[in-house]
Amino acid sequence: MRRFLFAFLWIAVLVIVAQLLYFVFFSVRVPKYNEGRPLASVAVASPVKNASALYHDGYGRVWIGTEGEGVYCFDTATGETQSLTVPEELQDVKIRSLVMDRQGRLWVGTSQNGLFVRCGEEWKHYEVGRRITAIKISPNSDVFIATERGLVHYQTQTDTWSDINLEGTAGLVQPTSLAFDAKDNLFVGTTCNGIFILTRDDGGNFTVSNHITAKRRFGTTVAPNVSPVPLDSCGDGLPSNQINDLLVGSDGTVWAATAAGLANYLLNFMLIYGAYMRITYEGADGEDG
Repeated sequence: MRRFLFAFLWIAVLVIVAQLLYFVFFSVRVPKYNEGRPLASVAVASPVKNASALYHDGYGRVWIGTEGEGVYCFDTATGETQSLTVPEELQDVKIRSLVMDRQGRLWVGTSQNGLFVRCGEEWKHYEVGRRITAIKISPNSDVFIATERGLVHYQTQTDTWSDINLEGTAGLVQPTSLAFDAKDNLFVGTTCNGIFILTRDDGGNFTVSNHITAKRRFGTTVAPNVSPVPLDSCGDGLPSNQINDLLVGSDGTVWAATAAGLANYLLNFMLIYGAYMRITYEGADGEDG
């Protein structure tokens, strides 16, 4: 009888130990990186370092701008990466934006050395501004460049450059982001002046048709106690005049990423979405922007 109990006790101990080992090494095992997927499915362009801007040209090529490492072209079909020969002024700067027009010209905006355009194997440098924040191609192939000095318009058909006047409430208006809708309306986000909507006339010129700014939601009417910050996480109106990025959806909705939340614009009204963040800033005249 004692031998039977002794054997039963040992069997029970072994079962418990086996269950503990299985629990530790199998049930709660931390999955390895990329587990369940072949590593070959992850495309890695190994020569590229410090990537800072991307653009897909629609022909299976991804153009890569870097921070101090020049420009690369990655072929998604072959997996090959080509390093472009760039001018000396483009070798040691941060590239912030890349876009290709219908003529195959590559437009490159930098953070401190202006605008570069590659046509074939030749590069041209344009001093439209020192800091290029965004580049956008319009539906009619014109090019718009957002700089720290304002908005620049290049008309492809006439090969002419012009500045577009964005009249703000105070000081210089600095565009941060650009977006077109299907009707060729240009939406311009700014650092502290909200969103400008520009329309194109028959001559190809763009003028401001609407200016959307955040409401003065609380405080007195005397600066600096007034801030365009929403009291709630949703409602009518632009949540902040500081626009970080713009996006136009396939349904025509314009999305705005602001310092105080996410907003969208459709059918002449603005709605606020996302968590409320109390962020204020000052414009050039000392008032809250």
